[in-house]
Amino acid sequence: MENYSISPIIEPKDGISFDLLLTNVDKSTLEIITCPICLNLVWNIIDCGHCGSLFCKHCIDEAIKSNNSCPVCRHVPFETTQSKTIRKIIDKYKLKCPNNSCKENPEYSEYISHQEKCKFRKYRCNNEGCDFEASLIDKENMEAHTKKCQYRNIICQYCNKTLKEIDFVNHLNNECSKIVECDDCHQKMTTSEFLGKHDAVSCLKNQLDYYKNKINDEQTESFKKEIDKMKTEINDLKKENFDLKKQNIILSNEKEKLKEEINKLSLNKKRKRTKD
Repeated sequence: MENYSISPIIEPKDGISFDLLLTNVDKSTLEIITCPICLNLVWNIIDCGHCGSLFCKHCIDEAIKSNNSCPVCRHVPFETTQSKTIRKIIDKYKLKCPNNSCKENPEYSEYISHQEKCKFRKYRCNNEGCDFEASLIDKENMEAHTKKCQYRNIICQYCNKTLKEIDFVNHLNNECSKIVECDDCHQKMTTSEFLGKHDAVSCLKNQLDYYKNKINDEQTESFKKEIDKMKTEINDLKKENFDLKKQNIILSNEKEKLKEEINKLSLNKKRKRTKD
């Protein structure tokens, strides 16, 4: 969708500025064609049917809302008439086109129709806050502008917030809440903190802390493995010791049995000798 539009026709409700009038008129005529309310060249002429004063339609419509009387002669009620002669004269007045670059000088009667087809009529950028304009013959310039307009809406690639491009830097430095991680020091922080406070010195300090902690963690892990290994060895030794104790008990029992057998044999020998 095009993000620009053609400017509206300039409808001179409160008369036409005399700065745009190119036709020379004498003083008496100037007084006649001046709206006594807005003091500009009359537009959409309404004339008082009582005194003949000329008014802009918009001016007189507003003036008689509260008091339906002629602002000049005070006649009540305000009545209009049609002065075709003065209209024919005014219709031939030459005017400057309101589009500055236009060199054509339309007649009073063609003032609106000329604007509708004027090639210097403006395109306006529709982005809020932007006042860029380009004439109809410079459409490519307008199209190029809308693609890079600082007031166009963009989406922050970090937090997905919609904002105007002109506010993007401030958003990154002060508002963006996306959590990012520094590739060098591995610290996690918001985008605004990363861009605003994370300078080279703090990054280096964080790197030292990171690798110091990493080494400590690795050493701790190594110590844990050694301790686990020692525990396993101790448990194995305990098991061996238990087995040895068990064997020792068995051997002790066998030793006692042997002693008893020896004692019996010895006693039997003595008895035999005694009989003999």
